[in-house]
Amino acid sequence: MFDLNAHIQEIESLIPKAEKLRKRKLLPYYLLKSLALIPLAISLVFAYIALSNLDSKAIPIPTGVAAIIFLVAAFVLFSRAGRNRLDRLRGEIKEVLLVPLLGQHPHFEYRPKNSLELEDLRRAGLFQPPPNILKGEDLFVGQIGEFPVDFSEIEAKRRTERNNGKKKQVQIRVVFKGIFGRIRLSHSSQIGSTLVIPQLVKNSQNSKWFAWVNEALSLLQIKQKHIEIIGLPEFSERYAVYGDSPEGSRKLLRSELQQVLLDIAARWERPVYFAFVDQAAYLGLSRKGNRFELSVRRPLDAETLRKEARIFLQEFQEIEHYMELLAQQLS
Repeated sequence: MFDLNAHIQEIESLIPKAEKLRKRKLLPYYLLKSLALIPLAISLVFAYIALSNLDSKAIPIPTGVAAIIFLVAAFVLFSRAGRNRLDRLRGEIKEVLLVPLLGQHPHFEYRPKNSLELEDLRRAGLFQPPPNILKGEDLFVGQIGEFPVDFSEIEAKRRTERNNGKKKQVQIRVVFKGIFGRIRLSHSSQIGSTLVIPQLVKNSQNSKWFAWVNEALSLLQIKQKHIEIIGLPEFSERYAVYGDSPEGSRKLLRSELQQVLLDIAARWERPVYFAFVDQAAYLGLSRKGNRFELSVRRPLDAETLRKEARIFLQEFQEIEHYMELLAQQLS
């Protein structure tokens, strides 16, 4: 049995190692920020030259414009490099603090730098047109009963290009952000694919996040046929079902599985996606924000780390429970 409270207390013994890593890796970051002063100095020199040539009869070279372009380009370059370095440092600190704790779990292996792949999302077929950009982390790989299980945090986007006259318009939109999991079955079901998609979210607060979810849902272009499912009225109100075989989808989505999906959505309090494709079941749990995101430019605080670790581990156990519920229905 994985004792959550006992493992959270262990995190204090790991803080000195993580703090040492933080200080060592921040030195190049501050050096990078110092180097950003060089293009600023060069730009000031360019601006001085431009101002000095204003009274000249010769055609002035647009050094002022060049100075602005150079400064903006340097700022963007150094800012991106600094953010990337901080992101890598957060990942390394997370690995130092969480891998020893989760390494003691009897059924799951934690791989903080890995995630499910873009092809896994495409194979599930839940997001159509499919995403073509994926960023992810926090992969858990394990076993529940007879089924291999894996899930991770992902952010899937779709990048499209369109020629509008002489200009090329590039649009990037978020297709899905949250936890995406997979349960692999040992045999083929022979019932085709079944997709369970949330209906448009009705939320009294009308928050921006729910507005984004509704926009993402409205842009879906599901190719499979819509299927009327007999069972719980609440399930039919909250979900739309698509599939290759009406008979196969109805056979899969028994009232018991419908209730499990409703229970998961009620506990998660965010839109839930489900797909069954040949030899795998997929679960998508929408969420906003990232887990265990520490401020690495300040010394690590034990109380903050305990709080963040508790949230992270509790969520892990919650998702593990959801996968167990689904595995029981698929066995």
